[in-house]
Amino acid sequence: MAEQNINVNQTATDSSGVTQIGVQYTGDVHHHHYAPGSKPQRTTVTLELAQEQVDVSKLIALIAGLTQAGVQDIKLVGVRLGSLIVTLDMPAEAAQKLGVLALNRPELFAEFQLVNVSIDLPPPSVAPPAARPARPQPRPSPLKALLRLIKRLLFIAGVLVVVGGVALIIWLYGPQLGLTPPAAACRIAAARGSLPIYAAPSSRVEVIGELEEAGPLDVVGRWEQGGWWLVRFGEGAEGWVQDRAVRLSGACESVPPISAGAGPEPCAATVLWPGELSRLNGALREGPSVTYPMFARLPEGEAVHVLERTEDGRWWLVLSEASEVEGWMAESSLDLRGDCQAVPARPAELEPEGAGEETLNPELPPRFGEDELAAGFLPDPFTVELLSGGEVNVGELLEGICEGPARGHASMEPSFRLHYQAGSFPLRIYFLGEGDTTLVVHAPDGRWYCDDDDAGDYNPLLAWDDPLSGPYTIWVGTYGAGEQIPGALHISASEGP
Repeated sequence: MAEQNINVNQTATDSSGVTQIGVQYTGDVHHHHYAPGSKPQRTTVTLELAQEQVDVSKLIALIAGLTQAGVQDIKLVGVRLGSLIVTLDMPAEAAQKLGVLALNRPELFAEFQLVNVSIDLPPPSVAPPAARPARPQPRPSPLKALLRLIKRLLFIAGVLVVVGGVALIIWLYGPQLGLTPPAAACRIAAARGSLPIYAAPSSRVEVIGELEEAGPLDVVGRWEQGGWWLVRFGEGAEGWVQDRAVRLSGACESVPPISAGAGPEPCAATVLWPGELSRLNGALREGPSVTYPMFARLPEGEAVHVLERTEDGRWWLVLSEASEVEGWMAESSLDLRGDCQAVPARPAELEPEGAGEETLNPELPPRFGEDELAAGFLPDPFTVELLSGGEVNVGELLEGICEGPARGHASMEPSFRLHYQAGSFPLRIYFLGEGDTTLVVHAPDGRWYCDDDDAGDYNPLLAWDDPLSGPYTIWVGTYGAGEQIPGALHISASEGP
């Protein structure tokens, strides 16, 4: 029903003389039902008393009486003493019971002088409609379930194939089709200061430019062994920079590698020990000649950087990678590889200033003179009486350098010097003495030639079938140290002794 207000005059009395109580409902008067699982609706009830002072004990007794009369779950919200108003909180259904009691049994409240009851009823609680029972679904057969699963998997696989194909096309042809922006080109700049640009991926070759910190250059290649970048600079020139102190930007991972076979390989070398065990194996000298003293030895197989060479290629200035020792080494003691002709050359030296004393010096005056001969000379053989021997250990000095066995002991000064004009005849130089002697010749080609016993009876012999014109500087030594053996040096255009 709609809002219902029931007000009874406060002074009216019933037949028993009990004052009637006014009851006022606000809201719909109805029976309150609760949906399953929901909480009961609560409401506020206001009691207006006529007494001048509220007795708390009587108020507690009122609540207890209401509870006993079936009005359950009452909570005292507040008491406003000025107007003698008591506010209670209780379930809506209990509030309706309280209203019925106030109208029908006012004697229950006579002791408390209750004159008016105001009940604020909430809207009704509507129980939700009962759920319809689920309709049992027929269980699919295993075959149908399998076919349905296969269908779903095929659909998913098709979607993946389409998506993957589109992604591959974009990755391969995206920049050409304008689908993706092209990656920035790889560029390089010096991290600080400037860096040299080399003609090849080696710090021992010619410097052809500089990489500035402020000006990045385009990178066009990378050394496949690592550590070097090929850059373009100037008006299209290309050169190599080391990556140890550079700043990279752009797509440098896509720069094509350059292998050793793609261009001239820088000159490099390893140490050889060509002769028998000797103190001269791996010998480093202070200059490009045996006239310079040896100051260090490098082990066989050690890698060296090639820095410089003589014009004739007989001597090479090298730097040890392991010990960082720098010195000159004979060509016969090096395994050279790469573009070694690009190594800077210097003229070959014979007698440097400050050369060591324990050497064979071709520039010193010969002990037993010099002479000039031409091919077909007479008498043949030409002979010179001399005394062999000396303090220089030929084996230690020329082992691995001399062509032939380097043995014996000779003087620092040459024994004899022949100035020869070659022709169509061979040339033979040998020594016949009264003991075991050796022979060393520095020929016009700049090479050293040695022998011990090829003339027989412990006598040495050196021969050239197609000799060169020029000076032949000759040392005659003795096999034993400290000996001096007399004999005759023979020079012949025949077959020898």
